[in-house]
Formats: sequence, structure tokens, C-alpha cells
Amino acid sequence: MFNRITRFSARGAPPRAPAPPSSVAPPPGSPPPLTEEELSHAPGPDHRPWHRSRLPKVLILGLVLIFGGSWLATWIQTGAGAASVDEVTYLGAGNGLNNAYIYIPNGVTAKHPAPGILVVHGWNNSLVMMSNTALELARRGYVVLNIDMEDHGLSSTVPAPGDGALGALDGLRYLTSLQIVEKGRVGAVAMSLGGLEIASAVAADPKAVTSMYFMDTGCFAVCAMHINQAMSVGTGTEFQTIETNFAPQPGVINGATVKNAPILEKWAGTTQPLVPGKLYGSISAGTARQFWEHFGDHPFSTDDPETIGDVTTWFGETLGTPVKASGLIFLWKDVGTGLAGLGLVIFLFGFGSWLLQRRTFADLHETTPEYRGNRGRMWWLFALITTLVGPLLYFWATNTGFTDNWFGWQEVSTAFSFWLGMVALVTVAILVGCYFLFGRRSGMTLVHYGISWSRGLDWGRIAKSGLFALVVGGGAYLILIFVHMAMHVDMGVWVLPYQTTTLGNFPFMLAYSIPIVLYFLATSTVLTTIRARNGQASLAREMVTNMVVLSVGLIGMLLIFYLPLEFFGATPSSNVGWLMMAINGLGLIPLVPTLAGLMTYYFRKTGHIYVGAFVCTILVVTFLVGAETTFGIG
Repeated sequence: MFNRITRFSARGAPPRAPAPPSSVAPPPGSPPPLTEEELSHAPGPDHRPWHRSRLPKVLILGLVLIFGGSWLATWIQTGAGAASVDEVTYLGAGNGLNNAYIYIPNGVTAKHPAPGILVVHGWNNSLVMMSNTALELARRGYVVLNIDMEDHGLSSTVPAPGDGALGALDGLRYLTSLQIVEKGRVGAVAMSLGGLEIASAVAADPKAVTSMYFMDTGCFAVCAMHINQAMSVGTGTEFQTIETNFAPQPGVINGATVKNAPILEKWAGTTQPLVPGKLYGSISAGTARQFWEHFGDHPFSTDDPETIGDVTTWFGETLGTPVKASGLIFLWKDVGTGLAGLGLVIFLFGFGSWLLQRRTFADLHETTPEYRGNRGRMWWLFALITTLVGPLLYFWATNTGFTDNWFGWQEVSTAFSFWLGMVALVTVAILVGCYFLFGRRSGMTLVHYGISWSRGLDWGRIAKSGLFALVVGGGAYLILIFVHMAMHVDMGVWVLPYQTTTLGNFPFMLAYSIPIVLYFLATSTVLTTIRARNGQASLAREMVTNMVVLSVGLIGMLLIFYLPLEFFGATPSSNVGWLMMAINGLGLIPLVPTLAGLMTYYFRKTGHIYVGAFVCTILVVTFLVGAETTFGIG
């Protein structure tokens, strides 16, 4: 009896037991009752000051991954403490301001100089893509200058690109002017377009360099010069003839057979097909030639342990300081930047969730509208259409935007923006047609699509959704800037680097935002018509479903392109625009599921398409403009 003590309220009456669930059916047309998950996230601001409110665990996890991963990356970038890394700027051709990272091994001074190596990235890249090569060279005792070419990364745009070999000549002169660099022992390594630029730089200053390495590129102007040269190529490179200086060679089908090209036999001084790894010529006479191959495609060379190991071996043999190629640590840097990139994605969810509980944005936190979209076979048909529209338009639209580049802006950004704009137009046409054919009969309204409110369009809340996205996306970008300035690393991995850009590129962001936001508004609307389990799925299941729907078609498209290339030695196209956009399309594999997750998450949290579409737009625009270039080759 004493174990069954009744608690009384302050007024002396026992608390009332919760009412049992009502057995009365809701009136027709009313939304379904809220789930426990939705009740736990019901609208209602946290009135505590922001600095006293509890941060969500997911936000804390995101921040830990960002700064923990960035710390790991910056430590590995120093060669695990074997060198210092600093960002430097110097004037180049046309008074352009060139940006670079300089790696100085411990103990290297003007009294104790070391060999120097210039590192140059490829087209549509920045120095980030060559940082793995740079750190492995620096930890082996070389002073390394890893540059942003003109109009790439954080280097300036100059009126007449090419005056200084797109910054390669300027970088070479800057490197050789340093007292800590040993005279007569300087090398250069470059990837893709960078090969053309270091060849141009050395042709302009033949005595500056004694050893060169071409990663998935050609020797161009220096092929016949008495400078030790090595070359590597991926057996699945997208560019079938780039290693032969863009000149079609009889019998050259792909990277696996490029060693049979007559022009490379002449380069190595032999009449037989090249033997990978064999040294031709004489190092002491400056006529040494060596050819390597590796599995993988064109951009894989920058993250390939075999290629980077060959680079370190080559310079160890030709610059007079033999070093071991084993013990590579750069993959740990990729782990660090990858964790930081994952943390930034988690931050976009966690920070937004926390903001929706603040009084300023609490009115955006609304329940999800009743589902009246596709069901049964129509669901599968509409999901199939949704996954195929983007891939079917991809190569035509991106190649058109890439090659035409109507305004002379960033070619790849223009290509993607044009593609997304075309997908948006087709998607809107499908939505309108399906509404008149099926939607009206099921009672679909703009409210169910997440476009409108019961009282109509609320432009104030749409504007507030944009402000919310600016706070969330801007917060992520400010963290990126801080990490870049404090730690000299960026976020993401391989072909998906998330990096800062210059103020001069912000007008591009505004212009590209127009077609991109139209795409996300249209795609977010489509997703409201194919919600998992007819709108009754958990948030996690709905997010995964939408990730699969938006990704599977793109993955299939890339497999159709790359499987024949990697295993059967042939590309579906020799069109340069197609090849460029196939490479850039690789970044869609992790990016699209992230965007699908953001759209789904914010639709479930706000009941409308705007917040998710705006957040995704800011993420994509800042990624595109930061990662791409304004220099054009189309």
C-alpha cells in the first residue's frame, strides 16, 4: 500500500491521467495525426538566449568532424611535421597577383639550401588537387612551390592569359629566386593542362629546370630538349591522345596502348614500344626518359599512390638525392579533408535544426502537408522519370553550356547551370502536365506540393526562408574560410573539393543562382509527389528513398561511360566537352545524395520546398564557383 503513493499537484489535486486516443475518425480531407517524431519537433521557439540554449548533438558532431578532420589534414600536409607550409602571393605577368603554397622542409635555410620543385595543377583545378604530391615531395627534403595558375583558385585574372605560361613561368622564377633553393637542382611536375604550362615555362627559361615529370599529360615544347623527363598515364584515361600532345596517333586507342605511339618512342629514343619503368637515355647527359602507367582515369593520377610514388622516385634519381617511394602518408590527408567535408554536411543539418528552434525562424517550422501524390504503379513510373530526366539531358546540356559558354564565364559552372536549368524546365512541364492529368483528381493543391500556404503564397515567409538559407549556408562558408586561413586546407576529397574563392567571383554566384534555384525548386516539388510509403515513412527512410531516386540514374550514366573505358579500352565519345563533363560528373556521386537529403530534411521540418531549395542552391553555387575556373579552352 505504501508503494502506491499518490502525488498531488500544488493545488492539492492529483494530476490528470492523459486522455486515451480518440476513436473518432478525423473528418474527410483533414491531415493525418502527427507522429511521435513530428510531435517531438512541433513548432515552438526556444526562448532562451542563443548562447544559453543547448546545441543539438548532430551539430556538435559536425563541428568536431570539421575541426578534427582539418587538424589531421593540416598536420599531414606538413609531412607529419617534416616541413612548414605557408601561403604566399607574388606578382606575375600583367601584374596579376599569383597565389601559391610553399613547403619548406625542417632545417632548410639560406645557408643550407635544398633542391626545389615547382608543382602545377591541371585545367579546371587549383593547387588543392596537387597538394598530395607536394606534401610527399616536401617531406623528402624538397622546397616545393604548389601554385594556383592564373585565373584558377585564388590567383588573379589577367588581361592576357598565357603571358607567363598561366603563372607557371612566374612560379618558376619566384622559386628559383629563393635563397633556400639550391641552384641547378630544380624540378617541375604537372598534371593535365599544367604539363603544357611547365613546358612553356621551361622553353622560355631552358636553364631553370633539370628534371620534369608529366602526370597524365605531354611534354609538348620540351620533348626534344636535354632535360630529364618522365611521364605517367592512366590505363583508363578519358583523353586518348593527351599524352601525345593532342596529336592523334595511329593505333593509339586508350591510355593502355599509348606507350605504343610512335611519337613517344621517338621521345624515349627507341623504335620499340615503351616498357613501363625502364630508364632510357642518360641522367647525367640530361637525356633520361622514363614512362609509367597506372590503373585509373585521368584525374585519378593526383590521388594515386603508384603515381605519386613514381614522382618521388624520379626526382630522387634525377635531382641527386635518392629517396624511398615507400611510406606515403598523403591518404591520411584525404581522410582528414574527407571527414571535414562530411562534418560540413552534418553542420548544414544540425545548424539548421538549431536555428528553427530560435524565435527568429520558429514560424518556418511547420508540419508536413498531407500526402496526395502518386501511389502504386504511378509512384514507380514517376520515380523512374525523375531519376532519368537529369542523366538523359546531361551530356547534351553540359556540352552545350561548356562549348558555347555564351558570356565567357566559368565554363564548367556554365555547363552545370545550363544543364540544371534545362532539367528544371522539363521537370516543370512534367509537373504541370501530370497535375492536369492526375493531380486535380486526387485533390492536389499548391499546399500539398509544399509551394503555398492555406491562405496563399506567403512572400514574407519565402523571403525569410531565403534569409534562413543565407545564415546556414553562410555559416558553413565562414567556417570554410576560417579553416583555409588558419590551417591551409580545404574540405572534401579528390574531384569534390569545397574551397574558397575570390571576391571577384561573387557576381558569378549571383548569376548562376538563377537557373540553379529553379532546378531545386522544381526537384523539391517533384519529391513531394513521390514520398516514401505514401508520406507515412520515417524521416530517415524518406531521405534515403529520395537519395536513391535522384542518384541511381546518374550513377548508371557514369557506369555506361566508365566501364567500357576502364575495362574494354574505349570511350563512348571523343568530344572534348563530353570528356570534360564526364570527369566533372564524378563529383555528382557524393554530391547528389547530399542535396537530396537536404531537400527532404527541410521539407519535413518546414512543410515547404523553399528552405531546402535555397540551402542547396547556396551550397552548389559556392562549390561550383570555388572549384571551377574562368579560363576557357572550349
